Amino acid sequence: MRTPPENPEGYETGSTLPYAANLQGKLLLTHGSTDNNVHPGNTLQLVQELVKAGKTFDLMIYPQQRHGIGGAGRQHLTQLRLNYFRTHLHPHPVRGDSGTATSTGAGVALASRPLTLPKFGLPAHNHD
Repeated sequence: MRTPPENPEGYETGSTLPYAANLQGKLLLTHGSTDNNVHPGNTLQLVQELVKAGKTFDLMIYPQQRHGIGGAGRQHLTQLRLNYFRTHLHPHPVRGDSGTATSTGAGVALASRPLTLPKFGLPAHNHD
């Protein structure tokens, strides 16, 4: 997208700020405090708009983390997302074709057991 002075229309079109008051449901914002791709000030601007609109949301800042949260922060972020999904975004059970109860939503099928993250042994992604 280049920089805002080089592409003001693109930045204006892509901004979430005008839509903050329209938020419905749950929102989890996460940001690395030293993000070198998206400045933390952008997240704080969105937070300000959400607060002005009286919206409730959750925010997690990862100190000394950049755009790709790594190390222990990555593990924490993954668990945070899973817990957030289970707590706030878990779809309602529906009947599958076989007549058995399954949970589906947004193309995601969930088992009735707790969600766990398999260990793939992949390195943490970081945009340093």
